[in-house]
Amino acid sequence: GHQPRLSRYIAEDRKFVERIGRIHVDEAHFIYTAGKEKYSMPAFREAWGRLGEARIKIGKRIPVQALSGTQPPHIKKVIINDLLMNEKKLCSIKLTSNRHNTNYLTWKIVGDITDYRNLHLAIPDGYTGDSKLRKFVIFHDNREQAAAATRALNERLPEHLRNTGVVAHYHSMMSKLYLIRIFDDFSNPNGGLDVEDVDFVVQYGVPRDVPTFLQRAGRAGRSLGSTATALLLYERAVKDIDLSNLTVDTVADPDYPHVGAITTRTKKLDRTGVAMASILQSSECLRLLFARYLGDLETPALDFDSKLAFCCDRHGDVDLKTVFPGPLLYESSMGIKYFGSPTDPTSTMADPPHGEKRAAVRNKYRRNQKELIIQLKQWRYKLATELGPAGSPSFVLSDRDVKLLARAHPTAVTSASSVTSILDQTPEWHNDWASILYTMIETYDRNRKPTKVKGPAPKKAKVTQRPPSIPPPSSSPSRSPLAPVQPRPVPRRIVPGAPKPDGDPFIVRRSARLRQLGL
Repeated sequence: GHQPRLSRYIAEDRKFVERIGRIHVDEAHFIYTAGKEKYSMPAFREAWGRLGEARIKIGKRIPVQALSGTQPPHIKKVIINDLLMNEKKLCSIKLTSNRHNTNYLTWKIVGDITDYRNLHLAIPDGYTGDSKLRKFVIFHDNREQAAAATRALNERLPEHLRNTGVVAHYHSMMSKLYLIRIFDDFSNPNGGLDVEDVDFVVQYGVPRDVPTFLQRAGRAGRSLGSTATALLLYERAVKDIDLSNLTVDTVADPDYPHVGAITTRTKKLDRTGVAMASILQSSECLRLLFARYLGDLETPALDFDSKLAFCCDRHGDVDLKTVFPGPLLYESSMGIKYFGSPTDPTSTMADPPHGEKRAAVRNKYRRNQKELIIQLKQWRYKLATELGPAGSPSFVLSDRDVKLLARAHPTAVTSASSVTSILDQTPEWHNDWASILYTMIETYDRNRKPTKVKGPAPKKAKVTQRPPSIPPPSSSPSRSPLAPVQPRPVPRRIVPGAPKPDGDPFIVRRSARLRQLGL
């Protein structure tokens, strides 16, 4: 692929190399977490695992520094080996990774992970826009879920604040202009958002390893004198992971997936590391468990700021109602979903009954969906060349969006606005793409050959078998029921040697037959 400019300078320009006085590697834990092949999976960012090659070309005489807030023993060992550090000359400066101004919470996701009512805690009920919202950063492990959560949270805002950037999603596949605009809005104090003023970090869905959560939790509470909350919302199935019969070496790597080797098709929960699963299944202090994982058992590792109401949710009753600005979604022992806090008697039902159930209306779907799916994907492929490497056609039209448009019945796609409504997109998206997609779908429906509707099958001739005809009654005069009945003749018994009556043909034939047999 394309060779970066720094790589070319190191390989070709010796004068440039001679000017290098020291090497600093920030976020050095990525050497292990992203740069190495693990668990039968290829490296996520192979370049991180090849920094040692760059050091050879620069020269081992140049001092190198590796910085990271998450260097547990097994990761630190890989960093030292990969950067070709001499342990005899190594100076290791270890400070506690404990964020004393942050408290930690874990909470079970209610229902499916796509039920974004679990995130209502970020925005107060009945918010009008008169007051300033608390700052949240919510991490997802799926780009489509990030977009869907953004749409769901926008619905919590008053009409005049929806799709105005108060809630926005951000990932690497977006266009460069969008990323710059969102980051500037987020970091600009005049816009009401400040990177150093993040109050809450939410990890939505269990992360694969502990460093991922700790690094993300560290985005909160960065301003001097502030306090913050880090919340891990996890799937209920994590509690059911069996950690009693592990076949993996958790000493060499505590983040090893609990099922062992994994593939690209391995389900998310099966990828969960042993350390992350054991922390969620434990009842010990979260701050203590994180310190134990990092090998950080000094006294400051367990300290927390006196401004915090609590250390974590493992110490007695924590009044969750006072922690978040919005309501928390929870499920009672009877399986009923509520908004509020389990200890709050004023909690409200999330799905109140609405009288008798109506019969479900059967949805109508488009016929011949495959042809339209092909056309939409071909358009998206051409769009990639127009947007260039900085753009993301999947953000304009994801695979899920393609399926939704292809399934929609022609009677439901009547305008550009209906396309936006089906995909639940923003006004900005509507202005850029809705008319183009509507024209494409309308042209497809107009030019498509009508599907032949099969008529009812011809009725087969019904063949009925009549019973055999009954002969008509005799024309003899009817007998009176009072007339005497003539007795039947008594059967004659043939006795051997008795004289045979003449004139009976049956007896004659039988006698002749007996004579033939010598009887």
